[in-house]
Amino acid sequence: FVGRLPVLLAPVSGETLAPPPRWREPLAAGSAAFAEAASQALARKRPLADLGADYATAVVPALPALDWVRAGEEVRDPRCPWELATTPMLKVAPDSEDAVHPSALRGVASGVRSALVKARGRWWRLKGCGNRDQGFPVEACGDHGELNIRGCCFEHTANTELRMTEL
Repeated sequence: FVGRLPVLLAPVSGETLAPPPRWREPLAAGSAAFAEAASQALARKRPLADLGADYATAVVPALPALDWVRAGEEVRDPRCPWELATTPMLKVAPDSEDAVHPSALRGVASGVRSALVKARGRWWRLKGCGNRDQGFPVEACGDHGELNIRGCCFEHTANTELRMTEL
């Protein structure tokens, strides 16, 4: 999605995720490994109550598919600018304190949770960089009022984004 609304992105603590050199081969249906992977993916349907009372109604996204599993050591793509590959960026309000940070970048909204930035002559799409300029709000969005963190990527969703981009 190519947007037109300007956004500002400021550096935040956290980690970025680059594509791995390869992905594990798909598992054979009916195997024990397939059953275990399916069980892990399906477990995301349940709230995170085992983390404590504050998480009794919180869930993470549950894609109706097995997770893509990384194989090999992560290698940074030399085409990706170092400044985008090392520090997560968060969409911030234009009048916020973070907007005047020397490392803040100007970009364009690309959907609600993504942004496009131009670095070293190329456009790059940043995923999971905040829900508009609200950060990462928690919303009730499930069938039973389950809470979901909006605007971010989780490792299993980031891996799916990266793999689907390659195909």
